[in-house]
Amino acid sequence: MGRCPDKNAFFTGVELDPLSADIARALYPEHEILNQGFETLKKDELRNHDFDAVIGNVPFDSYSLYDAEYKDTPVIAHQIS
Repeated sequence: MGRCPDKNAFFTGVELDPLSADIARALYPEHEILNQGFETLKKDELRNHDFDAVIGNVPFDSYSLYDAEYKDTPVIAHQIS
């Protein structure tokens, strides 16, 4: 966010850790920083309902991802390369 060349860009940050969310809010008060898990977001909670890009950090866990094309082959999140 801090080095974005487009000064009119708007960011929505989703951070599960409360301290990290507070730090992000202090550094970037003009952007929306939510302290919750991304999986719990509801569209009506967001200021801007459209996203041009999503960047994530998938947590380490043993859950499977769903892909309709490969529905018979479970894929663990951190086995994707």
